[in-house]
Amino acid sequence: MDLRIEPLHGGTGEEHMRVDQDLFLEMERGLRAGETGEATVPALRLYTWDIPTISLGKSQTPEVALAPKWEAWKLAPHADPDGPKAVVHRPTGGRAVWHEQELTYSVVFPIRHPIFRDGQRSPEDALGSWLLLGAQRAGVTDLALERGSGGRDPLGLGPAPCFASTSRSELKWHGIKWVGSARRLG
Repeated sequence: MDLRIEPLHGGTGEEHMRVDQDLFLEMERGLRAGETGEATVPALRLYTWDIPTISLGKSQTPEVALAPKWEAWKLAPHADPDGPKAVVHRPTGGRAVWHEQELTYSVVFPIRHPIFRDGQRSPEDALGSWLLLGAQRAGVTDLALERGSGGRDPLGLGPAPCFASTSRSELKWHGIKWVGSARRLG
């Protein structure tokens, strides 16, 4: 399988979200135009975060997802030493995620790619299996690919933050969510 691998780099949340969005739109344009060049080859991007950042799913609002802290963070973002230094929206769905001292991945695949077996395999199943195999080859043991179950925010404000619940073929390590995944279909 051809896979375009982007170089590992750090950056701000805004930079990362812009690059993710650009990769997605580049592939979408190329596929709609019937191109077969590099723009339509699946892409994998690994990156780190320069500052503590919360990323929200594209449909989340900070007032709900980050309550009750949002009002204080919005007024004085750097006043809370335990708060994020930035809040960004991802071009994908999903729930709020705190990013700091981690490795994040972004992958862009055409939905008609053979890895999805002509729609018989969901993107979550395909990519979850791929991540599990990669982690096992890197020597990580005791991982499980689980169907997952939704969770509720302990404050009762709506869905739980991303790593408080699992969904659609995500990886768990000793019962704890290890990898979060969100998607956007074009």
